[in-house]
Amino acid sequence: MTDRPQPAPDAVIVLDAAAHPIDAVQRAAYRFSDVFTVEVSGSGDEISCRLFARDRWSPRWAHDFRAEVLDQVLRARIRAETEQVRNVVLAVAFSRTGLSG
Repeated sequence: MTDRPQPAPDAVIVLDAAAHPIDAVQRAAYRFSDVFTVEVSGSGDEISCRLFARDRWSPRWAHDFRAEVLDQVLRARIRAETEQVRNVVLAVAFSRTGLSG
């Protein structure tokens, strides 16, 4: 097996791991998988994201990726904060269908 040199990333974004859960970063990476791929790695207090364009790189994508990461962080926070209410709503809805045990 030959060692091939790694291509240089088109952009590198470093995020604070305490403010950006890895799940949110991975969800954001998936959102852009049609235009670029993301190599995510964590080291201590930082998450490093190496972005590789599938075709031609647009500098705007780095900004779009950061915005999507923030969006995913906020979605996760809302999901966690509304979990109990959603569970109550689902419990009431299923209790009226006769499907619950």
